[in-house]
Amino acid sequence: HKGTNKPASHRQCLSFCPSAAIMVVVHRCRMVEFQPSAVVALAWERQAPYQAKRSVGARLAVAREGGSIEIWNATTGWHMERVIPGGNGMSVESLVWQSGRLYSAGMHGKVTEWNLDTLTAESVADSFGGAVWCLAVDPSGNELAAGCEDGSIKFFDTSDGVLQYQRSGQKQHGRVLSVAWNTTGDLLVSGHSDSKIRLWNHSTGQLMLRITVQDEHKDSTLIWGVALLDDKTIVSTDSRGYTQFWNGQHGTLRQSFMEHSADVLALSVDDSQKVVYSSGIDNRISQFKLVTSEQADGETARPRWMVTGRCRDHTHDVRAVALGPDGLLVSGGVDTNLIVYKTKRFGQSGASLRKLPPFPQRQFVHVASAARALMYQSTNQVQLWRLGQSDASAEALKAPERYQAGERLPTTQPPTLMVDLCLKTDHHIICSCLSPDANVVAVSTAIGVRIFTVTPNEQDVPIVSRIKRLPAGLKPAQALAVTPDSKKVVSVTLDNTFQVLDVDARELSCSLPLSDDLSDAPAQACLLCVSSDGQWAAATQSGVIDVFNLDSLQLHVSLPRFSPNPTAMAFVPGTSMLVVATVSQQIHVFDVEIRAFTEWTRQNADNLPTQWLERKEKIVAISFDPSLPNAIVLQDHASFCVVHLDKDLPVRDAVLFDQRHGESTAGSDTPRQAAGTKRQRGGATKSGRKAATPTKSSRSPGRPGTPKSSKPSKPSNFVVVKRYQPLLAAAFSGSELVVVERPWLSVMEQFPPPLYRERYGL
Repeated sequence: HKGTNKPASHRQCLSFCPSAAIMVVVHRCRMVEFQPSAVVALAWERQAPYQAKRSVGARLAVAREGGSIEIWNATTGWHMERVIPGGNGMSVESLVWQSGRLYSAGMHGKVTEWNLDTLTAESVADSFGGAVWCLAVDPSGNELAAGCEDGSIKFFDTSDGVLQYQRSGQKQHGRVLSVAWNTTGDLLVSGHSDSKIRLWNHSTGQLMLRITVQDEHKDSTLIWGVALLDDKTIVSTDSRGYTQFWNGQHGTLRQSFMEHSADVLALSVDDSQKVVYSSGIDNRISQFKLVTSEQADGETARPRWMVTGRCRDHTHDVRAVALGPDGLLVSGGVDTNLIVYKTKRFGQSGASLRKLPPFPQRQFVHVASAARALMYQSTNQVQLWRLGQSDASAEALKAPERYQAGERLPTTQPPTLMVDLCLKTDHHIICSCLSPDANVVAVSTAIGVRIFTVTPNEQDVPIVSRIKRLPAGLKPAQALAVTPDSKKVVSVTLDNTFQVLDVDARELSCSLPLSDDLSDAPAQACLLCVSSDGQWAAATQSGVIDVFNLDSLQLHVSLPRFSPNPTAMAFVPGTSMLVVATVSQQIHVFDVEIRAFTEWTRQNADNLPTQWLERKEKIVAISFDPSLPNAIVLQDHASFCVVHLDKDLPVRDAVLFDQRHGESTAGSDTPRQAAGTKRQRGGATKSGRKAATPTKSSRSPGRPGTPKSSKPSKPSNFVVVKRYQPLLAAAFSGSELVVVERPWLSVMEQFPPPLYRERYGL
C-alpha cells in the first residue's frame, strides 16, 4: 500500500442541483475506473421437485473473467442475489446446475461445487486430465461429464451429495471442447479440437461414431458446441462459422448453415428440440427451427431446419447463450452486458426484452459522510480519494440567486488519490467499508478481514497502517460497517454470524448468530448498516432483518420477513428509524426503538406511484441530506430519487419521469429542467457564466416536464434525477452531494476491438 497525492485523471466538476426546495453543491466525479469483466458462461437452474416448495424462482448463474460467479433471479425482476468472488488464477469455462447444486470448471483443471450460502467451495475434485473446457449433467442428476485438455471425458459421481472422481473415458487426439448427453442418458456426443465429432455409449464407454468435419485451410476445425437430439440428430458449431446438423446413425451431413463469419462459440437447444440458437465472435445470434412443409402432391415432406430469426444487439463477441423458463433467452459476452430475449418474438424489431448492465447491485463506492473523501473497491485493491474543492461553493450557498441550477463552478483544487491499497492475496475482495471520518478502512476476502488506519502526517500525506494481531475468532465477512466514532467494526460473516470488533482493544465484543430463516429460501445478498449515533446495527439474511443494540451487544428485534427481499437499507440520521427498500421497489420505514413500522409506512407503503413500482432498476443505496432530515435519497445505477417523508405522496398515476428521455417531470427539480427554464436570452446566466444547454424536452411544447405542458402531474415528492448515468454512487459528504459516474464510452474503450465487418452503402 502507499499514500499519494496523485491528481485525478478524469474530469470532476462542481455544479448546482436543486434537491426539492433547496440548492446543494454536487460533486460530479468520474475518477473511478470501474471496469466490468466479460461474460464467459451461462447456466439456468432446472428446478428439482423439492425446490418448488422453496420458491427459489428462475435462477441464472453467470460466470465472468476472473472467476467470479453471479446468481441472478429472473422471477424477482432480475435481482442479483449472490456473487461468488473470483481470484487470481481462478478460471471458469463452464457452469452447470444439478438439483440445486452449482458446479464450475476451468483452466486450473478442477471441478468445483459451490456453497451458495457461504460463497465458498463445497468440494473440489481434480480432473486428472488437465484443463477442463466443458461440463455436462446427465439427465438422472447423478453424474457429471467433463471434457479435458488430454482428449478424454472424465466422469464424476454426485449421487451421494459429494463430488467424487469416478472414471475416465478413452483418450483421443485433440482436447474436448464440448460435450452433451441425450435425454435418456445412454449416449454422449463430444466435439474436439482435431476436427472430429465423436458419439459415445455411456454404459460401455465405446466409441460408436466418428465424424470428420472439413478443415479450414491447413488448420484443424474447432468444434465449439455440440448437442444430441432424441432422433439422434447431432448439432454442431465450429470455428469456420458453420452450424451443422448431422445424422447421428450414419454420420452424414443433413444440413449446413454458414450463419456466422467467425467462430461459433455458443449453442443452445430448447426443451422441445425444435429450436436451436447459435452465436459467436461476429456477435450475431441466429435462430433455427425445425419446419415441416407440405409438398405439391399433398404429402408431408421431411422436416427441415431453417433460419427463422437473427439479432445483433451485442457490440462484441458473444461467448454464451442459454435458454431458460418461460421462453427466455439470455446472451452475454465481451461487452459485459446480459441481454434477455423473448423467444416468441425473436428476430422481430424490439425482440430484446431488456439489457442487464454489469454494475454490481451492491455498494462498492463508499462516501465518507464526515470527510471530503470517497473509497472505491475493485477486485483486489481499494482507492481512497480526496474530493475536489471550489472556492465559489460557499459563496453560491450564501447567494443562490446569483447562480443557475446546473451551473458548473470553477474547481480550485482537483480531486486527488490519497491511498492506493493493493492486497497481496489471490482472493478477490468480497466487501469493504469506510468510516465516516475516512480514518478506518476494512476489507474482507474469503480468507479473512483486514483493517487499516489512515492518518495524515505534517505534510498532509496520508500514512496507512495495518492493524495486526486481530482476534482469531474474527471470520471472513460478506458485509462490513464502521461505527461513526471509528471504534468498532461490525460484520456479517460468511456463515451468517453477527460480529462486533473493538478496534482499540483488538478483541471481539460479541459474536451472535443471525435469526434462522424458517422459509428455507435460498441465500440472498447480505446487507448491513449502522445508525448515526452508533447505537443500532441492522443486518439481513434472506429477507429477515435483525436489529442489534451495540450498547448492550444483544439482539433487539427481528423484523418480519420481507418478500421480495431487501436491496438496500439505512438509518435516518439522528433517529432510530430504519429505511428499507425491496426488490419490488417498496419503501418501508421501521422504528427499531418501539419495534413497529412508522405511520408513514402504514399509510403509504401500498400507495406508491405506479410508474415507480414498474421501474426495472433496483435500489442499491440509501442516503440522507443533513439539511433535510425527512428526505430520503434512493439510488440505483440509472438515477436517484428524493422522497420526503413529511410530504404527501403523488397520485398513483403520477408521471415521475419521461420514460423515453429519462427526465423527471417535477418542474425545475432536475438540473436539466432547471438549466432550461432559467436560461436567459443569449445563453448567459446572471453571473455571466455559461449555463447548460436546455434539452429538447424542455423546449418542446406538450412534453412532460415543460412549463407549457399541463397534462402530466408535477409532484413535489418522488423527484427522480436521471442526469447522471451510469451512476455508481450518490451520497452526501457533509452538506454536499457526491455523484460518481462511469461513462459507458470509457468502459468500452477498454474492450478489445470487435470483429471487423464490411458495411456497404454507408
